Amino acid sequence: IGGEARAQSAKILHDRIAALGTGARVIVTGDFNEGESSRPYQALFAVESDGTSLLQDAYRITHPVREAAE
Repeated sequence: IGGEARAQSAKILHDRIAALGTGARVIVTGDFNEGESSRPYQALFAVESDGTSLLQDAYRITHPVREAAE
Protein backbone atom coordinates (compact mmCIF):
# COMPACT_ATOMS: atom_id res chain seq x y z
CA ILE A 1 0.00 0.00 0.00
CA GLY A 2 2.80 2.46 0.87
CA GLY A 3 4.56 2.20 -2.48
CA GLU A 4 1.33 2.58 -4.42
CA ALA A 5 0.29 5.55 -2.25
CA ARG A 6 3.62 7.31 -2.93
CA ALA A 7 3.29 6.70 -6.68
CA GLN A 8 -0.28 8.02 -6.76
CA SER A 9 0.62 11.02 -4.58
CA ALA A 10 3.44 11.92 -6.95
CA LYS A 11 1.06 11.69 -9.92
CA ILE A 12 -1.48 13.92 -8.16
CA LEU A 13 1.25 16.46 -7.37
CA HIS A 14 2.41 16.40 -10.99
CA ASP A 15 -1.14 16.85 -12.29
CA ARG A 16 -1.84 19.78 -9.96
CA ILE A 17 1.35 21.50 -11.04
CA ALA A 18 0.38 20.95 -14.68
CA ALA A 19 -3.02 22.50 -14.02
CA LEU A 20 -1.32 25.74 -12.90
CA GLY A 21 -0.18 26.36 -16.47
CA THR A 22 3.16 27.06 -18.07
CA GLY A 23 3.50 30.54 -16.55
CA ALA A 24 3.53 29.28 -12.97
CA ARG A 25 6.80 28.95 -11.08
CA VAL A 26 6.80 26.04 -8.64
CA ILE A 27 9.32 24.77 -6.12
CA VAL A 28 8.72 21.33 -4.63
CA THR A 29 10.77 20.39 -1.59
CA GLY A 30 10.76 17.40 0.65
CA ASP A 31 12.48 14.24 1.71
CA PHE A 32 11.03 11.91 -0.88
CA ASN A 33 13.32 8.92 -0.21
CA GLU A 34 12.87 7.54 -3.71
CA GLY A 35 15.46 6.80 -6.38
CA GLU A 36 15.33 8.06 -9.94
CA SER A 37 14.06 4.72 -11.22
CA SER A 38 11.13 4.61 -8.76
CA ARG A 39 7.51 5.07 -9.83
CA PRO A 40 7.04 8.21 -7.69
CA TYR A 41 10.14 9.86 -9.16
CA GLN A 42 9.06 8.93 -12.67
CA ALA A 43 5.58 10.36 -12.02
CA LEU A 44 6.96 13.67 -10.73
CA PHE A 45 9.41 14.10 -13.58
CA ALA A 46 7.23 12.66 -16.33
CA VAL A 47 8.04 13.82 -19.83
CA GLU A 48 5.21 15.80 -21.37
CA SER A 49 3.98 15.51 -24.96
CA ASP A 50 6.31 18.35 -26.00
CA GLY A 51 9.35 16.41 -24.73
CA THR A 52 9.91 18.52 -21.63
CA SER A 53 9.30 17.88 -17.94
CA LEU A 54 7.29 20.19 -15.70
CA LEU A 55 9.82 19.73 -12.91
CA GLN A 56 13.60 19.60 -12.91
CA ASP A 57 15.65 17.73 -10.35
CA ALA A 58 17.95 20.38 -8.85
CA TYR A 59 20.25 17.70 -7.44
CA ARG A 60 20.66 16.06 -10.84
CA ILE A 61 21.24 19.41 -12.53
CA THR A 62 23.98 20.19 -10.01
CA HIS A 63 25.38 16.62 -10.09
CA PRO A 64 24.85 15.37 -13.66
CA VAL A 65 27.27 12.44 -13.31
CA ARG A 66 25.74 9.54 -11.39
CA GLU A 67 27.97 7.96 -8.78
CA ALA A 68 28.00 4.25 -7.97
CA ALA A 69 26.16 4.84 -4.66
CA GLU A 70 23.24 6.65 -6.36
